[in-house]
Amino acid sequence: MTPMERIEGELSDAQKRIAELERRNVGLDKECQAQQEQITELKNALTRQAKAAQQGMDAAKAAAHTLEQNAARMYAQCSPAALESEREANARLTSELEKVQAERDALAAKVEAWKEWMRRDPDPDETNGEWFDEGWYMAKESPYICILRRDLIKQAEALKTVASKRPPGSAQRAWLLEQADDYLRQAGELSK
Repeated sequence: MTPMERIEGELSDAQKRIAELERRNVGLDKECQAQQEQITELKNALTRQAKAAQQGMDAAKAAAHTLEQNAARMYAQCSPAALESEREANARLTSELEKVQAERDALAAKVEAWKEWMRRDPDPDETNGEWFDEGWYMAKESPYICILRRDLIKQAEALKTVASKRPPGSAQRAWLLEQADDYLRQAGELSK
C-alpha cells in the first residue's frame, strides 16, 4: 500500500468517524433538547408549587389571625373582671326582679280588692279619686295582662341597663338588646 492509499484509507476512516460522530451529535442534541424541556417543565411545576405553598401560608396566617382575635375576645369576656361584672349584674337583676315581683304581688292584691269593690257596685260619687281612676283603667283589660305588660317593660329596661355595660359589638350586648326588644314587642302586643 502506497502512502497515498494509506492516507486515503485513513481519510475515509476519519470521514466515517466524523459521520458517526455527527449522527451521535444529532442524537445528543435531541436528547439535550428533551432534557432542557423536562427541566423547563420541572421549573414551571416548582413555580406553581411555590405559589400554592405561598397561598396556603397566607391563608394559614389569616386563619391564625382570626383565631387569635376570637381568643382575645373570649378571654376578655371570661376575664376575672368580666366575670365579676357579670356577677354584679346578676345580683342587681335578681334584686330588681324581687322588687318587681313584690310590686306585682301588691298590684295583684290591689286589683283583687278593686274587683271586690266593683262587685259591691258603689255609688261613683262616693269613690275616692285614686281608687276610681286606677280601677277604671284596670277594668278595661285583665289585671294579669296589665301586670304582665308592666313586668315585660321593666325587664326590658333592666336588660338594656345591663347591655349598656357590655363592650360595644360584643355578642352578650347584642343578645341582651335583642331580648329587651323582644320583651318590648310582647308588651306592645298586649296593649292591642
